Amino acid sequence: MAGQPVYTLLVVAGAPGSGKTTAVAQLLAIGTPFTVLDIDWLIDNASALAGQDIHFAPATWPAYNALWFDFLYALLRNGQQPIFFTTGRLDASPPWCQTVHHLLLDC
Repeated sequence: MAGQPVYTLLVVAGAPGSGKTTAVAQLLAIGTPFTVLDIDWLIDNASALAGQDIHFAPATWPAYNALWFDFLYALLRNGQQPIFFTTGRLDASPPWCQTVHHLLLDC
């Protein structure tokens, strides 16, 4: 993406039960300037599109991650800084992503 702007992603990762939902609720309650997103917010409709429950269909995970990357990129291009809450670390990042800052919730 030569000549294209590159962005920074903020990612909060943690296993189920680690406190992601609580952290999301608190950030939304205080009115953070960040756009707070939880990976589970699209899973029901994405499962409907995939024709199977994404939770239990590992073959769908790369496409689901790509969908989220497209959504995050759209927000960044509009001047919004998202904080993405997810269950896993982002080991691969798209070319428009210069830096990924991870926070691991390990409770």
